[in-house]
Amino acid sequence: MLLSKAGVALTSAASGLQAGEGRNGLVGRDGVRESGVKRVKVVQVRANAGDGAGRSSSSSSSGSAATSIFNRVGSFLNRDRVEQQGAEVGGDKVVYKGTFTIMKKLAMLDLMDRGADLQDDATELMGKRVTVQLVSTEVDRDTGKALVSRETAVEGWVAVNDKLAAQDISFPMDFVVPKGFGVPGAIIVKNQHPNEFLLVSFSLAIPDADEAHYLTNSWVYNTANTEGRIFFQNKAYLPGDTPDGMKELREKELQDHRGDGTGERKASDRIYDYDVYNDLGKPDEDPALERPNLGGNAEYPYPRRCRTGRPPSKFNPAYESRKGIATFYIPRDECFERAKMSDFKADGMRSKGHALTSKVKSLLTKKKDFESIAAIKELYAPKGKDLGGMNNVLPEMSDIPKSEQQPLIFLEELINPDGERNTPLKYPLPMILHVDENAWQTNEQFAREFLAGLNPVMISLVKEFPLKSALDPKEFGDPTSAITAHHIEGALEGFSVEEALSKKKLFVADYHDAYLPFVERINAQKDAKTYATRALFFLSSDETLKVLALELVLPPTSPGGEKISKVFTPPKDYSAAKMYLWQCARAHVANNDIVAHQVFSHFSKCHAVTEALIIATNRQLSKLHPIHHLMAPHFKSTLEINRGARARLIPAGGVIEASFTPRAYSMRMAAANYRDTWTFDSQALPNDLIAR
Repeated sequence: MLLSKAGVALTSAASGLQAGEGRNGLVGRDGVRESGVKRVKVVQVRANAGDGAGRSSSSSSSGSAATSIFNRVGSFLNRDRVEQQGAEVGGDKVVYKGTFTIMKKLAMLDLMDRGADLQDDATELMGKRVTVQLVSTEVDRDTGKALVSRETAVEGWVAVNDKLAAQDISFPMDFVVPKGFGVPGAIIVKNQHPNEFLLVSFSLAIPDADEAHYLTNSWVYNTANTEGRIFFQNKAYLPGDTPDGMKELREKELQDHRGDGTGERKASDRIYDYDVYNDLGKPDEDPALERPNLGGNAEYPYPRRCRTGRPPSKFNPAYESRKGIATFYIPRDECFERAKMSDFKADGMRSKGHALTSKVKSLLTKKKDFESIAAIKELYAPKGKDLGGMNNVLPEMSDIPKSEQQPLIFLEELINPDGERNTPLKYPLPMILHVDENAWQTNEQFAREFLAGLNPVMISLVKEFPLKSALDPKEFGDPTSAITAHHIEGALEGFSVEEALSKKKLFVADYHDAYLPFVERINAQKDAKTYATRALFFLSSDETLKVLALELVLPPTSPGGEKISKVFTPPKDYSAAKMYLWQCARAHVANNDIVAHQVFSHFSKCHAVTEALIIATNRQLSKLHPIHHLMAPHFKSTLEINRGARARLIPAGGVIEASFTPRAYSMRMAAANYRDTWTFDSQALPNDLIAR
């Protein structure tokens, strides 16, 4: 930003600051008019009070004033300045034109950090710059090292008139290189400012060649203690095809990502390292909040997470301490980008508004549970109602000209979220209820949800009947399901069970083995009651699923004893008692399914597994590797979401334990299910679908 209030601007016509040509010192551009045309003259002043003044401008009053101002600030400047490339080009030299686009440090959401900007401006005036160096794909025949350009400073940093809202800022750059330099395979960026910036993009216009672009979109922290940041050209190479000039940089980038496995990670680190889930408990706060480590043991194997290196827990050194979400380290480039973070925060703000009514009621009545289905429906907007706008009076964005729309994404998403029915204090009505508000109570919709609902990855084809458990009968009793042919043959459209099996018409959502080892422990908790469940379905002639039977199971009271199993079938008459029992049985099955969705299918087999793959990819595959190019878009934001989950959703006392019936055993069940069901090849498509 302009620092005219600090008395360091040349004049109102000054256009920027640049490093000296051929010597150390501060150079300013003094704008003057000759014959009505504005031209820029170069003014160089001494770097320290004892130095000579160097080359000066003309003796005009404006030039003298500029020199005087620069002389006053010159004593603060550092000698170790990077020299700007010479303006004269000829013979075997050529100029590459670059565009260096950044976004400065953010304070929060869409707002720039003005304090950090002032710090960076002051540091810039002290001679500590942001520089770029080009690296050729060719090597020097004499040294065997990659050919490199001289370091070139980014000019005009202080002269940028920054706005309050975050913005992309582009700086033109000139690089003088030998004619045989070729297309640079990489650039090295050094940041001597105290604060980070986002390198949005970098491109080069190269004579007699296509414009070159580089893999950027990365936060560049202070590089005083490093050799600078490496950014490769947006071009993929297998290891054996890597140009000689890139091989050393390729390996160095991987080493930077691997780290040495020691120390606590800092925000500026770019290290991808493995650790077990040893921070889910909070025993230092309350011994009752102790949770076992997931991963690294036979009982609860689990995918690895990104290592943080925080101090061990005082309760048990096998656990890692927790200090708040800020200490859940992930590499900065894995965090939400600005637009995503603003959208995410706006969603969170709206959800708090949606929950406000029920929270107020619970405070007034001291009731934490819903007393009826009607009470739940009160949370949703009435059918067909779209109040529009956060406070119901703000205009729709489509009614505002683009030139008048504000740049703050957070406010835009808060007020006018895309594709949602936006109401201030009500959740949007689920689409199924727009058609029929009682549809969720039907057997048809109950069956449909196992294919078209949140968790369609658990239902599978029945390959033998009766169904059988894989659990050890010495501990859990007879493995045979209590569902028999007697329960279902009247609902198979004339087929026998054997015929239905052969025609692949029987399907099951089986949570028996995942739940039964934990049922006794779950039910011992306060306000937690569950069963191990099975749901059996029939593919009817109209190609829809029909529920045949539900099984609810309690474990034996002694090892190898008899289980307590109850089988429920759709009632043929609709008496209140039978319908009540049937709906309760369906509720238990649905409850198990939603838990399985959240901790088995969603977090464990999607997010947690992918986190381990992200770590491995960044440790083993260079950004030059074509597979890295292919996978990077699929990994986007996953570590940020997982960090939030570890902080709020899955730890002791978190949202999962507070909301779902297994409570403290939720993640232990997830690890056990992962142990018993997940392998890389079996979960891959089409293998998973074929197996089911």
